[in-house]
Amino acid sequence: MRLLTSSNWVTLVLVAGAITILFLLSGRFLTTPGDSEQSNTVTEQEWDALRTEGYRIGEEDAQVQVVLFADMDCPFSAEAYHYLMDELEQRDGKVALLYRHLTWIDESSRGFEAGQAAQCAAKQGDFFASFVNAAYTYRSIYESRNWIQLAERAGLEKRPFENCLSARRDSARVARDIQRAHDLGFMMTPTIVVQGNVYKGANALPAVGELITAQLE
Repeated sequence: MRLLTSSNWVTLVLVAGAITILFLLSGRFLTTPGDSEQSNTVTEQEWDALRTEGYRIGEEDAQVQVVLFADMDCPFSAEAYHYLMDELEQRDGKVALLYRHLTWIDESSRGFEAGQAAQCAAKQGDFFASFVNAAYTYRSIYESRNWIQLAERAGLEKRPFENCLSARRDSARVARDIQRAHDLGFMMTPTIVVQGNVYKGANALPAVGELITAQLE
């Protein structure tokens, strides 16, 4: 039997430590299909701020306001986004969705770059949702960070979109969303807030749908 030398033990401990750190970091923003959590509510003041921030899809005076903190890098955020967009379609203008970015704060990360690209899409009118939908649909294009091609799939004009991306003026907007989430203790994507009630994880979606129904009764 071969015994480990002291140097081997040191290497083993360092590798194990690195793996543990990577696991913990990756878990900050990603949820697994089995993860879900409902954490009471935000304060009335926090909700008043939340429901007026972010990119709104739907009517400002909709009866039910839903805030989605999501990461375009996260497949469970995609699931939540499509679920909530279906809710909007089925509720005849009575529900509105506010999309907020929650990804790695590093501006070089793919999720952060995608957030900036989505904000550039918003400058061309109602194309924010089209770009986000394209990002969640055309995954191979998204994963290659081909924002121009995604924008074209979303129906955007190429030249103004390119100019906006090059200027990188929207990084502060994305960073502000992330900081806002952290201030509220939101570290998991998706995190959904419905009329002040907080739900975390894709498995909470049925409960979100039930609450929306209850709010409309």
